[in-house]
Amino acid sequence: CVVRREENCIFKDAEMFLPEIDQITSKIEENASLIEPTPKFPCRICGVGNYVTMENGIEDTAKNLGLNPAGQGHSLNFYCCDNCGNVQIFDFQGSNIPPLWKED
Repeated sequence: CVVRREENCIFKDAEMFLPEIDQITSKIEENASLIEPTPKFPCRICGVGNYVTMENGIEDTAKNLGLNPAGQGHSLNFYCCDNCGNVQIFDFQGSNIPPLWKED
């Protein structure tokens, strides 16, 4: 493990590191689209534009897109490509923010 401080090393040996390598390899083979939860991230469709948050009228946006989340606790976040218009939707299940979106 290469870190400035040995106590910050997550993997103590190669055997502990192997499952992480396998997981990353699997994602690459499956063409997983990994994103960084920044205010803008590259469009998965056109590759030119960036997704920007659609913050105005989230409930209206959901209805306009034909969505009507059943039950309580759904917190839909919409992102739209500023070049091609592709829309990505993430459901945060109320206040349960997924680990990818949590700020360090």
